[in-house]
Amino acid sequence: MKKFIRPTIKLLVSEITLTKEKTMTVKVLALALGIAALGSGLAGCASHTHSQKHADEVRVTKEVHAAEELNRSIVSSVSFAKGQKGLTPEATSEIQKALADARRLGKIKTVEVAVWSDMEYPKKGKSLPSKQIKLANERAKNVEKLIDQVEPKSTIKTFNMAKQPNAFQKWVDTRDAHIKQKLASTGITAAEGVATDRASSALVFIEVE
Repeated sequence: MKKFIRPTIKLLVSEITLTKEKTMTVKVLALALGIAALGSGLAGCASHTHSQKHADEVRVTKEVHAAEELNRSIVSSVSFAKGQKGLTPEATSEIQKALADARRLGKIKTVEVAVWSDMEYPKKGKSLPSKQIKLANERAKNVEKLIDQVEPKSTIKTFNMAKQPNAFQKWVDTRDAHIKQKLASTGITAAEGVATDRASSALVFIEVE
C-alpha cells in the first residue's frame, strides 16, 4: 500500500479483488480538510496526527469496500465548504484527477455521485430540512456539470444523501435505494443515522470498461 500525505489531501492507492477472476486498482482520493487545526505544541500535534491518521485509514478502507461492493474502479472523496453549493478548487482538481486516473484504466462508462448536505444521512423514516435537501441537490448538479464537461460521453447519476429512499424505491430496489443500502452496509453511512462524518462531502464512483 502506497501513501502520499500532503497538508490537506491524503492519496491512498490500494488493490482489491473485485471478482475471483479479476483484480482492479482502486484509487481513493480523500480530502482531509480540518487537519489545519494543528495547534498547540508538537506533542499534542503528534497525538492528533496519529489519531487523525487512524481515522483517515478507517474512512478510506470503507470507501474502498464500497467501491468493491458496487464494482467500481475508482472512488474519489471530496469536501464542500459549509453552506456552499459550489465546488472548491481542491475538490474540482480531485475529481479531474480521478477521471484522468480512470481513463488510464480504460473507457469511462458510468460515474455515480453520492452527495451530502451539511448534515449526516437521515435516520430511517426521518427526513432532513428541505434546505438541506436542496443544498445536496445543488451540489450534485455542480458535480455533474463538472464531470459532463470533462467526460461528456459518460453516463452520470447523482444520489441525494439528504434523503432516505421511499418504500417503493426500496421495494423495487432502484439504483438510489441500492446505492444507499451499500453505503450503509459498508459503514459509510449508518442505517440508524449514527454520525459517520460524511456531512459536506461527496463520493464519486467511476465505472470503467
